[in-house]
Amino acid sequence: MKNATEAHFPNSKGERLWGRLFKPAATTSRCVIICHGFAGKSSSRNKISWARHLRKLGFAVLAFDFSGCGRSQGAFRKTSLGKQVGDLESAIAFLSKRGYSEFGLAGHSFGGIVSLVEAGGGKWKRRIGAVAAIASPFLIHKYPDVLMEKEVVKNWKRTGAISFRDGGFGYSLDYSFKLDQKKYDFAKIIRGVKVPMLIVHGTADKIVPSYEAKLIFGKAKCGKKLLLVKGADHRFSGHGREICNALGEFFLEELK
Repeated sequence: MKNATEAHFPNSKGERLWGRLFKPAATTSRCVIICHGFAGKSSSRNKISWARHLRKLGFAVLAFDFSGCGRSQGAFRKTSLGKQVGDLESAIAFLSKRGYSEFGLAGHSFGGIVSLVEAGGGKWKRRIGAVAAIASPFLIHKYPDVLMEKEVVKNWKRTGAISFRDGGFGYSLDYSFKLDQKKYDFAKIIRGVKVPMLIVHGTADKIVPSYEAKLIFGKAKCGKKLLLVKGADHRFSGHGREICNALGEFFLEELK
């Protein structure tokens, strides 16, 4: 892909993570990391559009696959919030060794949760200059349960794993996901974010309702902006340019 090179780095489990590093024309110390959503991948059309747009504005951009997703190693069934936060921290460590020192985070859906956890209390918190949460939940403990059949969820703890389909693909997820999830007080985490925050949500989102964006906004104590995109679904179909522009304006203002 033009203006992008493949990036490979290990996470704390020794799994090889894959991504693309988009480099601007001029050397910069600023890098935005794009975090995809649950069972997603960094090569989806909207993530690539965000990366290309931000690169044109002078930012380096890393779009990478979490472990067990896309082209990264690992088993998806072992996914958890804690594991993905660790993957993000491995990405920041990788970039730090390459001269990047100030980071912006742009996370979609579950990737937004991961981004907010890192910005609110992660080990690289002091290197995060701004965070954007896009179509991200606030009531994290009800997911992914509310998106699945009640009987399947009911048996999850007993069987130890749940099976589901997303985007035409089948997945399994261990119950350890829920046990890990219980460790997080998300309202407290959001209150711990001290850097500027952009919250973007579609009013027609049927996966994560837009009122959850308002809850994030209400809990945040930092400089914050809420953008509700009228008629947009969870993937912002038909609203790509609007999201690119919002991200560009936000990071240009906050990552100086």
